[in-house]
Amino acid sequence: MFGIGPLEMVVILALALIVLGPQKFPEAGRAVGKAMREFRSMTTDISRDLNSSLDDLPPPRRVPTNTVEHKDPEPSDNGVATAPSPDETAGAKQPDENEPGPV
Repeated sequence: MFGIGPLEMVVILALALIVLGPQKFPEAGRAVGKAMREFRSMTTDISRDLNSSLDDLPPPRRVPTNTVEHKDPEPSDNGVATAPSPDETAGAKQPDENEPGPV
């Protein structure tokens, strides 16, 4: 329920009986029970309304993402992928130490 164990529940009920007295204790119990039933009823109604309104919505549109094709390294004779040679990366721009990197 609220993470209250049996011992804590007994202590709470004993304190309520002492504070309220034997005449008003049953009335308080009925009031708490009624409030809990109304709360559950309201949460069930809200949940049902939300689910029905979500069912009425059209499905979300799929927006294509900006994809970049990456060249996979070619496997060598033994089946292990190798890193690109310096000749293949010579045309690539090398990062400058003074330029800020990607954020």
